Amino acid sequence: MLFDDVSVSSTWLAVAFASLVFILGRYASPNVDENEPPLVKPRIPFIGHIISMFRDGSNLYVNLFKDRAEPIATLPMLNGKLYVINSPDLIHSALRNNEISFGPFILETSKAMWGLSDNAMASISVEANLKGGMQLIHSTLGGESLHKLNVNSLSRFMTYLNRIRPDETHVVDDTYIWLRDMLTDASATALFGAKNPITVDKMNLVWDFDKQAMLVAAGLPRFMTKAAINARLKMNDLLLSYYKSGGDREKGVSEIIKQRVPYLRKTNFTDDDLAHMELMITIQSIKCWNRKKYLFAAMPSLEVTLLAGSAMPLALRVTTSAPTTIGYI
Repeated sequence: MLFDDVSVSSTWLAVAFASLVFILGRYASPNVDENEPPLVKPRIPFIGHIISMFRDGSNLYVNLFKDRAEPIATLPMLNGKLYVINSPDLIHSALRNNEISFGPFILETSKAMWGLSDNAMASISVEANLKGGMQLIHSTLGGESLHKLNVNSLSRFMTYLNRIRPDETHVVDDTYIWLRDMLTDASATALFGAKNPITVDKMNLVWDFDKQAMLVAAGLPRFMTKAAINARLKMNDLLLSYYKSGGDREKGVSEIIKQRVPYLRKTNFTDDDLAHMELMITIQSIKCWNRKKYLFAAMPSLEVTLLAGSAMPLALRVTTSAPTTIGYI
């Protein structure tokens, strides 16, 4: 009888919890106007997208697009909502639209996401400072500056590929890690130049942070994002040493770093503030370059063949029949 009572109690608890979730999902979820983007409901009402964010990190958006290939969508989260734009054309339209302001979003998420100090928050809360910083991002990530950044990234990338001599076979145990590490190093070196602090032995910190980055931005308790916070703090220390030693003034530094650093210092940013704020540039640049389209554009002469019978993670046999297009660097 004792176990029967326990079973009944557990059943009623399960029913009560399910009812609560349903009620919250039905009545506490945000209302969506007919003019807003299509609603993509989570499988678990009310909290489903938050669970997916915790589990998948930034891959949440990729997985959602696979399920619902909407050019733009509305994600209900608790009693709020999040707009996700998947279409490149719509993204460019949003960025060009003067009526859309990213300032409030930046201010809302920056302190939690990047761990900004009160001093840094006070600086970017001044509209002129925030606007000036955003304008520098736009001006240095286009035209000749962007071309130079791309060439430097590819040149660094080719130093890895060119180690595979013509007609030589190179066996890769884990394809994803192999490509990820090369592209991460290439991106960081193109940004920071010769004194790049995100070296090969430290690049795992980028991906440890990325796994829980969205949870950090949402301001969830630290015990839920401990791995990401610890990774961020270690990268902050690396960047702090870089700025203190004047690494941003060395040869090969990208225009975005060259121009933003003195600008932010004029707005009262300290070296420690820079080490936190400019982690944003680091993470986004690295993630941008870790895309397959850049890989295949960079090495058209590279032949990649799956090894027969290889288990996951994939193993590859990589063979180059000729030097890569940028030549031996």
